[in-house]
Amino acid sequence: MIKDDENTKTNYKLIITIILAILLVAGGSIFFLFQDDNIQHRIAISKQSKNIFEWPDTQMASLIPAPQSTNGHIGHSSEKRLSVDVYNVTPDDYLAFCEQCKTYSFHYSSKQDDSSFIAYDPTANRLDISYDVNSAQMTLCIRNDDYEKNNEFISADRIGLTMNVNNVTSAGCIAEFVQEDGNVTGELITGATFFIQKQNENGAWIENTNVYYADFTAEAYNITLNDVTRMPVSWDYICGTLENGHYRIVKDVYDLRNPGDYDRYWVYTEFDISDVDISASNDDYVRINDYTARYFSLLEECNVTEGYQTIGVHIAFVPEVGSFPIKQEIYQQVAYHALHIWDFYPEVNMFKYDILWDDKAKEPVMTITIDQSAIDNLESYYNSEKMFMEQGEEYAFDNCFTSVEETDETKSWRNTVVIDPNSPVP
Repeated sequence: MIKDDENTKTNYKLIITIILAILLVAGGSIFFLFQDDNIQHRIAISKQSKNIFEWPDTQMASLIPAPQSTNGHIGHSSEKRLSVDVYNVTPDDYLAFCEQCKTYSFHYSSKQDDSSFIAYDPTANRLDISYDVNSAQMTLCIRNDDYEKNNEFISADRIGLTMNVNNVTSAGCIAEFVQEDGNVTGELITGATFFIQKQNENGAWIENTNVYYADFTAEAYNITLNDVTRMPVSWDYICGTLENGHYRIVKDVYDLRNPGDYDRYWVYTEFDISDVDISASNDDYVRINDYTARYFSLLEECNVTEGYQTIGVHIAFVPEVGSFPIKQEIYQQVAYHALHIWDFYPEVNMFKYDILWDDKAKEPVMTITIDQSAIDNLESYYNSEKMFMEQGEEYAFDNCFTSVEETDETKSWRNTVVIDPNSPVP
């Protein structure tokens, strides 16, 4: 019996030894859990952590400080890009490194949390840092993304694309992408990312704190071929309103064939900020511009003017229509817009809407005016006409206005969607 027990113990030891060997080979790492001021972090001791790297002697590497830990792996190092995996990094090490990078000018349009850091420097270099507390690994990547330090861009002339800006204020504008001909191989797409530069007295584009970058978002705008595509752009939430000067706005555009298969181009255009722009668009009224740009997809102009005891809003837009224009649909759209603006800005006492016809010709064909007397009754009139419309009764949203000036063009438009068989209008 004693001999059998000894054999059994020997077998158990052998089995345990085999299991431990398998776990060590399969896992490759042993983790020790520490508690430091109620903040848990893990330090991974692995074969990878034994790798020692030497900080590269390149222009890209000189743009940020060398990490404290030299355990890790350099994935890529060139004059255009640097990527490094750094091991044995504690949460405090990660946060301290992010702060150091900010002192190296990576503080434009920055976003940071406990696991990631994104920022740009004044020459459009982008720094991405990710941190995994479980593996104690920090991954950093810095790249230039087709933008050279001499401010030369990969031109979009090849794809027949140019950009203009309209309705410029000190806080935003309407960007217009004009595409005609060119060698487009896929679908043209742009995102919400942009940056702005100011020109100095010598004609050079300043690379300092006057350069601003918008954070990338998941928004995507399709650019229509052989047409004009408009999108609102606001920079006041990034840098506040711009001071007087000559600027240019830069955006990137992708010729997307398939996921991961694309060509990237840059488009830019110049504009001026003057005293007139600033006086007519303080921080409050700029929101009227932003809301209007989203409300009217074919907006041509939005101006807020201030005079003695008067605040006026002037809108010019091309109405979106189906097979034919319906005047009451346009009237309802205008009345609803004015009602929403007035709800938030009751000090506005004059609205003027110029209706343009033909997205290319943009000929003024109708002018709608809403003065203070009409504004006082706008809500009740609008709700009454909407109720009549929903009940199938006769309605007229133009009752909400002070005046409607028509041309021969608009006089030929249908008034409502109800087709009168005796009407000469088709």
